[in-house]
Amino acid sequence: MEEKRAKKQTKAPINYWKWAFLTLAAVLLGAGIWLVQQLQVQPAGQEIVNETAVDTSDVMTFSVSARKEEVTQLMNQYIEEEVAGSNVNYEVLLDETFQLAGSFQLFGFEVPFNLFMDPYVTENGNIQLKANELSLGRLNLPISFAMNQIGSQLSIPDWVVINGENETITFNLNEFQLESGMFFSAERIDLVENDILVNVHVPASTNE
Repeated sequence: MEEKRAKKQTKAPINYWKWAFLTLAAVLLGAGIWLVQQLQVQPAGQEIVNETAVDTSDVMTFSVSARKEEVTQLMNQYIEEEVAGSNVNYEVLLDETFQLAGSFQLFGFEVPFNLFMDPYVTENGNIQLKANELSLGRLNLPISFAMNQIGSQLSIPDWVVINGENETITFNLNEFQLESGMFFSAERIDLVENDILVNVHVPASTNE
């Protein structure tokens, strides 16, 4: 009888290392699934590139030549006005490439970035930037992932489209106009030669 009681009271020791390993594996699996989802997610409402041709009927059009320094100043001034009062902080710089510099949140940490892009003029006069290099300090992340994070966290105007999958940013100039009705289209962008030519379209009604 005593031997039977002793057997009943004997329990298998808990393998803490086994449970620790299983817990760690579950955490890593969950993190991997989350990362894959983030890599595939596109910023909501920013997938459509406008390919509509610019309607220049009943407008007066003239061309304006600008230098990189002037365009950089104007774009950063516009960004400051658009994100005034928010915690967003980013700026652009036109050198031999188009550079977008700022920061975004990743795992609760602020990650500074520098995204380098080559600009192109589309057939309808919009501007598209193709990413070619990304600097994230010591981090090594895919450009597509970083661009998705940038697009979801930065205050981007509705007429600017960020496509992480294609690694492009498109400025739909045909969706942007001033209160006066004046709108713009790009004619030529050559940053190496510092040659930027933009068409300014003024509705006839504003000239009467």
